Amino acid sequence: MAIFCPNTISRRDFVKGSLAALGAVLSSRNTSWASDATSNERSSEKWAFVSDLHIPTDVSYNNRGFSPYKNLETIISKIISSAPDAVAITGDLSLTTGQPGEYQNLKTLLTPLSEKAPLYVSLGNHDNRDNFLQVFERLPGKRQSVAGKYVVVAENKPVRVILLDSLLYPDSELGLLGTLQRKWLSDYLNRDDKTPTVLCFHHAIAGSDGDLWEKPRLYDILGPISTTKSIKYSLLDISQLYDIIVPISKVKAVIFGHSHAYCFSEYKGIHQINLPATGYNLNDKDPVGWVEVRWTAQGGDFILHTIGGNQDKDGTIKKLTWRSVH
Repeated sequence: MAIFCPNTISRRDFVKGSLAALGAVLSSRNTSWASDATSNERSSEKWAFVSDLHIPTDVSYNNRGFSPYKNLETIISKIISSAPDAVAITGDLSLTTGQPGEYQNLKTLLTPLSEKAPLYVSLGNHDNRDNFLQVFERLPGKRQSVAGKYVVVAENKPVRVILLDSLLYPDSELGLLGTLQRKWLSDYLNRDDKTPTVLCFHHAIAGSDGDLWEKPRLYDILGPISTTKSIKYSLLDISQLYDIIVPISKVKAVIFGHSHAYCFSEYKGIHQINLPATGYNLNDKDPVGWVEVRWTAQGGDFILHTIGGNQDKDGTIKKLTWRSVH
């Protein structure tokens, strides 16, 4: 296992080295919520990743000087300008418990972006599955038949993205994929194909130091029961998940949020990407912003874009190479 901080590569150098590839990127999209941006012959794609939006019912709400509503409004404008092929959101869409008004405000913000690129969504601990689906009735991606969960597959080339549902119940810090979802995932991944696959969900599977245990005990997850501040890892069935995905070498990375931090780690060849928050950070050392990803069948470039918090690493690029197929 290894942990990395984002490499400091200048945006100017990256653009020079990527000019030929960028020439093929369209300046705009015209895709609705119900459609998939699939181009099965693509050798590369550009995605935007956001997490921990925390959109409130009262749009004037702020947390320690951060306005989640205005932050997302700013970020959406920047994402549209970057012309991604798709956008993924890894949970905590709402501020508190997933109230309908929070999702209505989110839909208002996302509508201009949804007209340019498909948005794929997973749910976090501050979401309410039923309220979310009532507001967002039509969404892109192939929804999977997993009872009590919202699971979506984006079969884009060159990388397949699977958005899992780790929501246990609204406003619970802990997450759970559950037996049915893990069974579905195992069956799905054991199909006979070698498409590089990335898993996305909300709950953290590694601390900000990149640490990850192999066989966790409940105490390791909860720590002293008297305080939730001691919770270091938040997905209760992380051990069972890794029992599934470690032997399946087409699984290349896991992308998650929840901790409001930005960091990279690696476990048995599987990259772990902890996304920064869009709404606000929990620590002054962490950025607030979004991540642009340009990936191929061989790996991906992860580019941090900040709008607040610690902006020292704005524009830095982390280059990842996928583990090889057995």
